Amino acid sequence: VLVRRLYETLLLVASSLRTSTATSTDALIVDVTLSVEDTLNLKILPIVKAADETYLSVSAETISDYAEPLPNPVQPISELNPLPVASHTPDTMPPEITDFAFDADSDQLRLTFSEPILIASVDVARLRLVYDGARRDVALAESAVSTPSSDSGVLRLTVQVSRNDSLVVHRAFPLATAQQYTSLAWGTALLTDTSGKAILPGRTINGSYTPDTSAPAVEGFDLDMDSPERLTIRFDDIIVAATVTADGVVLQDAPARNHSYNLGL
Repeated sequence: VLVRRLYETLLLVASSLRTSTATSTDALIVDVTLSVEDTLNLKILPIVKAADETYLSVSAETISDYAEPLPNPVQPISELNPLPVASHTPDTMPPEITDFAFDADSDQLRLTFSEPILIASVDVARLRLVYDGARRDVALAESAVSTPSSDSGVLRLTVQVSRNDSLVVHRAFPLATAQQYTSLAWGTALLTDTSGKAILPGRTINGSYTPDTSAPAVEGFDLDMDSPERLTIRFDDIIVAATVTADGVVLQDAPARNHSYNLGL
C-alpha cells in the first residue's frame, strides 16, 4: 500500500515532466534531463530517494515509434504494475541557504534553500544573528519554526524569534538594527534535506532587512515611597536609557486625575 501511494504521487509529479528535455542517444534510448522545477518537485515529495521507492509507468499516448503511415504507440506500463528502477543514483549534494530575510518588526527570520529540507530536522538553536564589526553574535536559543509541519520538503522556512531571544538581540546593539549589521551564521546539524543530507556550517551576508517600526509600550510600573524613593517603569521592548526624561511622566490619584504631579516640573 505504501509503495502504491508513493507511486501514485510520482505519477502526479511525472505529469509535469513536459518542462524537462528529452534527448535520444539512439533509437533505443531516451534521456530526459530534468528541469530545475521538476527536480525540486521530486525532491519535495517523499519518493525516488532510494531504489525501493522508485517506479515508472508509461501511458500509450506518451511515446510512439517511426512507423508509417500511423506510428505505433508504446506499450503502456500500468500504475498497478509499475516498472522498478534498474539503476538508482542518490542525491549527494548537501542543501544550502541561498537567501535570508530578517524582519525586525515582526521578529521573523525567513530562510530560502537550494533544495527542499525537512522541517522536522531543523534545530533553530543552531542559527545565530551576527555582526562582525562589533563582535555581536546571538544564538536563537528559544526561537521556533512557525512554518506548518509537513512530511514533504519545503524550500522556504520561517522562524519566529522568541521574546527572550529578541530582547537579547536588542541588547546586542547595533546588531540587527540595519541591513549592514545583520548577518546570519549556522552550525552543524542545523537541518537536513529530504534525502537526509545535513547542511554544512556556514555564514551569509546576502540577506534583506525590515526595520523595527513598533513603538515600545509601557507594561506597568512600581512606586517605592520608602527610602530610597524610586519609580520603576517596565517596557515591552528595549529602550535607550539616555533618552529617558521625566518631563512627560505624570503621577495621579485616579483616572479622572483629581490630583496629579508632573515629575519634570
